[in-house]
Amino acid sequence: MMRASHGTYRLQEQKAWLTGGDLVALVATEETRVAGRTVRFDRVILYRVEGGRIAEVRVFEGDPDLAYAAFAIAS
Repeated sequence: MMRASHGTYRLQEQKAWLTGGDLVALVATEETRVAGRTVRFDRVILYRVEGGRIAEVRVFEGDPDLAYAAFAIAS
């Protein structure tokens, strides 16, 4: 994300951390700058932990079109 956003990507707010079994979810607001304007979007990042290490990461966008456009334009 840092490369695609040319270093402008920021995790703005960690709204919630949720855990259950081998899964940890982060609900967050993130932002990047695109074509001179700030774009904010919400996402859930789901981590699967195995043996004390992150084994898998899945990202679920609150507005997939907005996030896709932000990173497509930035890259």
